Amino acid sequence: MIVNKIKYPVKRILIIKLKGIGDVILASLAIKPIHDFFPEAKIDFLADKSSFDLLKSIPLINDIIINGKTFSERIKTALKIRSNDYDIVIDLYSNSTTALYSYFSGAKLRAGFPYKGRKYAYNIFGPAERDKYHNAELQLKLVENLGIPIKEKYFPIQISEEDKNYSDSILSKYSGNDIIGISLTGGWNSKKCPAKRYAEIIKELEKKYSFIPLILWGPGDEKDANKIVSLLPNAVKIPNCTFMQMGAIMENCKFILSNDSGPMHLAAALNIPLLAFFGPTNPKFHAPFSDNSLVINYSRLHCIICNLLECPYKHECFNELPMERILNQINNLINQNKITLNEKY
Repeated sequence: MIVNKIKYPVKRILIIKLKGIGDVILASLAIKPIHDFFPEAKIDFLADKSSFDLLKSIPLINDIIINGKTFSERIKTALKIRSNDYDIVIDLYSNSTTALYSYFSGAKLRAGFPYKGRKYAYNIFGPAERDKYHNAELQLKLVENLGIPIKEKYFPIQISEEDKNYSDSILSKYSGNDIIGISLTGGWNSKKCPAKRYAEIIKELEKKYSFIPLILWGPGDEKDANKIVSLLPNAVKIPNCTFMQMGAIMENCKFILSNDSGPMHLAAALNIPLLAFFGPTNPKFHAPFSDNSLVINYSRLHCIICNLLECPYKHECFNELPMERILNQINNLINQNKITLNEKY
């Protein structure tokens, strides 16, 4: 038990996780075990600017440090980390930049992953085999290797009253209607199930159920959002909003259909039932980390889990996924979560 051997009071801890919002959501699982083990310590979080709105929703975080983009900004980031006099740095990202931040921090305990060329930065290591664990479990393994027990797997994300009020203002006119969310975000173009395919799925569901298809979208998705609205007369496109405002809106959905994305991980963290569509990425590592979720992919396809940013074909992983399989999995989701929907007679 490494942390049990610490002979000094732990006053301040830094957690580092850069890049995608979905990755930061999974990393947030580490916060409560760390807080429970060091209840008097202040926990800071270093992330990219895109995750700021999300991190503000976590009351256990003391301070959010935004990673600099330019060389001079990163020097300032490194100096701020150094000046904060951290006792422990936990680098859940462990790339060349964050390894330098960790090493330069001056913290006595520096935990990270032993990837090539970065071992110098840490004195506590997580597993080297990334292909053995779901991304969420990988983060927690590093925390466990510090000697911090994982008693529960809990996302400490909270929707603010302000964001709930925003959601109410958007959805009040649809009160009394069932709502099914369709999240179009994908990060990579290859991860995005085409709008036309989502429209086909919704039309099949509309044969049996009466509901409002709610189109959830973010930066780079508006063209797809407009297309799906043009194909579905009953669809409602949400306004451009913050990430956490979208989270508040999603809480009003019976369930969500989603690509592998940040909104997918947010829905899972909020325990919203969802069916996640996977194509180029592997659900073994990236599936929503929730018992309320299911995934689907076209596992028989020759190019499945290609990990390509752009599809070199015609999105066969989504377009050729049999409709019968999709509807069966949606039915499984409904039954698993005991979801009630207004049926057409």
